[in-house]
Amino acid sequence: MKNSTRFAAAREHDVICLGRLAMDLYAQQIGAPLEDVASFAKYLGGSSANIAFGCARLGLQSAMLARVGDDHPGRFLRESLAHEGCDVSHVRTDRQRLTALVLLGIKDRDTFPLIFYRENCADMAVDVDDFDEAFIASSKALLITGTHFSTAHVHRVSNAALDHARRNDVRTVLDIDYRPVLWGLTGKADGETRFIAADRVTAHLQGILPKFDLVVGTIEEFMIAGRWSSRGTDARRPCRRASSSITSSRMPCGSPNPIGTRRSRACIA
Repeated sequence: MKNSTRFAAAREHDVICLGRLAMDLYAQQIGAPLEDVASFAKYLGGSSANIAFGCARLGLQSAMLARVGDDHPGRFLRESLAHEGCDVSHVRTDRQRLTALVLLGIKDRDTFPLIFYRENCADMAVDVDDFDEAFIASSKALLITGTHFSTAHVHRVSNAALDHARRNDVRTVLDIDYRPVLWGLTGKADGETRFIAADRVTAHLQGILPKFDLVVGTIEEFMIAGRWSSRGTDARRPCRRASSSITSSRMPCGSPNPIGTRRSRACIA
């Protein structure tokens, strides 16, 4: 980074969020198994989308970089972000794919059974043609979800955005966002499992860590980034070689909640 200050000045956006954008359907029968649920309520979902939404609610100039399908959920998501003040000019409509969907139950305050419907979904088809260097350079920071490094296609797209950011003094943020099912490590219906050790994923994450100024995650997510299995291990270890600051959630597993933002996080670096 050529910029020696915390953030570059005089930028149109405070943060651009690249990553998951989905509609969450939360069960309304608290404590019921998903198979017994009778009704759901819809919410904006996806880690990057939640961050973009939350930043806008806090008064920051956020922008979302993603795709949605040409469908009702896609229109709902775009309208929800725009209503909160988030720039949706780079939320493209993909007419070949559907918007991602997640079914979630609420068993108790710490348990959220869920199923991801993300097979060939719109947000994983975001492409380098969906943005240019000027758009990335318009922001003080670029945040990318770890899921958007999980396939060869989104890995290439995310790296293109990172290259634009590094050339233009844009601070870079990785939200590890580790969901084993999205890396093909569990059965397709097992969205609830939040940690499985996998050398392949660890190696992949460690390969991109040097490109980020700030890394955000839960304790479990730093476990996968650092290839360690004990909570007593120093959580800062995976980021030392990257010279990154790290931020970790106080709550285990980054549990989702149906309010449009993720749980608050506390700095431990």
